Amino acid sequence: MAPTTNFDLSNANSLLATIQADSTIDTINLFVTSLAEAVNSDPTKADAIAETLASLFAIPESQTLDIRGVDPDDAEVTTPLQSTFLIALGEWLNYALHETSLVEPKRTIVEPSNTVLTAAVFSAALLKTGVLASPSYVFSFTRQGLQLPNAVRETERQEIVAIGACLQLLVAGKIMLDRWLEKSDGSDGIVQALKALSDGKVILSENGRVLLQKTIDLAEQGFGTGTTARNAWSVVFPEK
Repeated sequence: MAPTTNFDLSNANSLLATIQADSTIDTINLFVTSLAEAVNSDPTKADAIAETLASLFAIPESQTLDIRGVDPDDAEVTTPLQSTFLIALGEWLNYALHETSLVEPKRTIVEPSNTVLTAAVFSAALLKTGVLASPSYVFSFTRQGLQLPNAVRETERQEIVAIGACLQLLVAGKIMLDRWLEKSDGSDGIVQALKALSDGKVILSENGRVLLQKTIDLAEQGFGTGTTARNAWSVVFPEK
């Protein structure tokens, strides 16, 4: 395979050229791995990376580019770039948000390297830029974090998932409300769920509680345009 590991995540045209040089599923998987590494190493870049991705898929040539792969019978198949990318992206985000690994310990410490939180803020930036539409793995994570009716409960992860949900709502709350949460739980239900987290039994981190209050304030105003992923992240992890 051609060397396609150098992905310039700040330049949509460069990204397209890199993918065109070897338009295979292996390249797309490397691309998603590169995204994960970049966001995990510096979550404040989530906005810029999401905007670059939106620009990539707005380029006409990207909309006609097919990605080569193989089916379960080892027959070669081709699929459109964007749909191929979204499947690979979804696999990573679902894995990161829901910690589906059966061997890795759950990430329960509120720290910048927590990949649940980096995936949460990145997913919100992707929603805001239109790269993601309405993936169920994001919706279920948010509902779990808010401890809404019939949502999965994991006591060990509850603080991290609650903070992750607040990060998502602070960035893309209006989009999430319009697409899913209004129908499933109602805007008042979301506000009440957020307020219920204020009892101090779920979010123990001081900065996490500050984030929660900001999310409550925004939710009571209907979320509006929200804030940037960088600003939301800096509430929990202030820039030095």
